[in-house]
Amino acid sequence: MNLLTLIIVTWIGDTLDLQLTIRYILKKDEHFYTTDLTFENLSTTATLTDLYYYRNVDPDNNQTLSGSYTTTQTLISQPYGTDTVTSVRATQDSPWYSELIFESEPYNTDWRAIYGGFTNRDASDIWNSIGVFEGVPGSTNTSDEAISLAYKIGALPPGKSVAHNTHFKIRFKPADPPVVIDDLGLNDEESAFNLFPTVTYDLFTIEFEGEFGYFLINSNGQILKEGQGFDKEVIDISDLPAGNYFVKLKSDQIFLNKTVIKQ
Repeated sequence: MNLLTLIIVTWIGDTLDLQLTIRYILKKDEHFYTTDLTFENLSTTATLTDLYYYRNVDPDNNQTLSGSYTTTQTLISQPYGTDTVTSVRATQDSPWYSELIFESEPYNTDWRAIYGGFTNRDASDIWNSIGVFEGVPGSTNTSDEAISLAYKIGALPPGKSVAHNTHFKIRFKPADPPVVIDDLGLNDEESAFNLFPTVTYDLFTIEFEGEFGYFLINSNGQILKEGQGFDKEVIDISDLPAGNYFVKLKSDQIFLNKTVIKQ
């Protein structure tokens, strides 16, 4: 893999006993970037409860100051019932067709999406769809308003970490009609990429049907390990220091990624 085609930006911040690491990963020829999130409880005694993270954006793109800031928001899915991802979309037809999409990793019921409001700052209200926020799948509205994605951790024990990821997709298609997100084929591939355990002292396993290549990358973008696998591969990281690592899987022309925590 050529790191010149991959941009990784890492932000680390903490408040009280919570440390949050945000890693933005962009492959230059892709139409979306992935945000990897790692939440770590720095306390040795206290369990942190009811933690929320959110992303909020006012999606009126492609407009001059005298243009229209109206977009059409659609709550595509929430992670319950038959749906496996959390997803919300904002589209705009003028001066050309474009869309912005927030989408969670699949099979994680702790994400929620909404549209509504503007400078939204309460992640709990976003997650619970309180007040002006619309969180019913299939709902749509045309207005100058925001789209948001929120994540909830009910309890994070002392000294423990959790890691998850989201997609922020941007698509510009002049004069083309909207394309359903599933047509991109990303969710099916991501669902097939299984990594466990996500927190380990030594070994973790990658499962992916067929032949694949993998890369283990640190927060500085350095490739520490790489190799090939078929259906299943066990990787030993006992020789690496404790920390968060980015696992990138390549199959044909598809790149997928997850995070593993070495303790």
